[in-house]
Amino acid sequence: MNSCSLKEAAKIATMAANILARQFKIPFSDYYSIDISPDVHILRVMRRTGLVDSNADLDSIIYKARELNPKFPGIIDFHAGRLGVPGADRIIRIVANVLFVMIVKK
Repeated sequence: MNSCSLKEAAKIATMAANILARQFKIPFSDYYSIDISPDVHILRVMRRTGLVDSNADLDSIIYKARELNPKFPGIIDFHAGRLGVPGADRIIRIVANVLFVMIVKK
């Protein structure tokens, strides 16, 4: 059996809860407990958009997501994760980052 670190387990758990809530529309009693799944892709997007400092760590993106959307911090996860994947077309990334900032800062 493979073992994983506490951070990996947290990412898997939040990712599963987010998928159940967003994709499968499973109702939860509280969405404020569903955090963003911390990974390097989310961190990259949040750094590039200026939502967190350039020296921010994975824990700080969880707190930033809670600050940006206290009712459901995990909602930011899917879109930010897709924007942070290396190899995406540069122009699409720039436009998507601008749209992401406009949506989040509303």
